[in-house]
Amino acid sequence: MIQTWFFANVAGVAPVWQYEPIGIVSWSVSTEWFFYLVFPIVCPLLARIRTVPVAILCAIGAVAIELGLDAAVLMLQSRINLFALHAYGTEAALPNWKNSLILWIVYFAPFCRVWEFVLGCCLAKLHELWLAQDCRPPRALLDTAAVIGVVAMAWVFWLPPINPRLGLQ
Repeated sequence: MIQTWFFANVAGVAPVWQYEPIGIVSWSVSTEWFFYLVFPIVCPLLARIRTVPVAILCAIGAVAIELGLDAAVLMLQSRINLFALHAYGTEAALPNWKNSLILWIVYFAPFCRVWEFVLGCCLAKLHELWLAQDCRPPRALLDTAAVIGVVAMAWVFWLPPINPRLGLQ
């Protein structure tokens, strides 16, 4: 169950698709397994967060890293695709969306998605601190956070660097 931890071309198919006949969602279990291994590293860092503003900054940092990785893939898309073509063959390069190295990087690879997990941990810590400190954030802060959250979700879900519906390649 580590098929998302590496990229390869196994008989023209990426390892993440090897279990497709059994259950395609097994890739998420592989990625979550990686998160379980990362949690002992993240947990002591979260324990050091003692105030609401620090928790907010950590959450913003996790979002910034995630979006920064997506932006880097967008900017380097042609180079990544060229590397995939030379290293793994035509099956791993665009326009072959399903087996592309780029799809693996932005969607399946736990190394990039770990920041979503860290964000969830930071938000849980923020919630814990809000309850413990009886924090009442101003309405403007909550509205701003909601707008930032919606924009971040739109970027991750509808505007990935190589969304074939947008014709980016």
